[in-house]
Amino acid sequence: MSCVADLLQRFSSDLRAVDLSGLDEDGLRSATAEMRVAERVLASVKLRIGQRANQLAAAGTGADAGAVLLGVGDVSAGTARKEAARADVVDTMPSLGSALADGLIGGEHLDAIARTARSLDEPTREALSGLQDGLVE
Repeated sequence: MSCVADLLQRFSSDLRAVDLSGLDEDGLRSATAEMRVAERVLASVKLRIGQRANQLAAAGTGADAGAVLLGVGDVSAGTARKEAARADVVDTMPSLGSALADGLIGGEHLDAIARTARSLDEPTREALSGLQDGLVE
């Protein structure tokens, strides 16, 4: 197993052991805020898995993001396609990947951009890509 998988297994194990019974409302709100950041960081890792899968597929040495993300994790084909589309968005708008990794945006933001980009012609998609830094401010 890779060191990345080992790290994620330890992270999952630690989170399963979390005891929330002693938290008051402020503690719950704080934990929720941090949880949302952690979810976004994990979404960023999944996105980078998709990007790496696409690199391997382009080199002819592996399956693309859609196949890799569908093959594990008990997700639907629709979910895997959505996650693969996130990798495509970040390939053209790298600052959005950084914003996701920093917890500033969520995967649902990338989904909205992917949906919007699909409905645009090529020149307009390129113009949208040029606005990427403003999309996270």
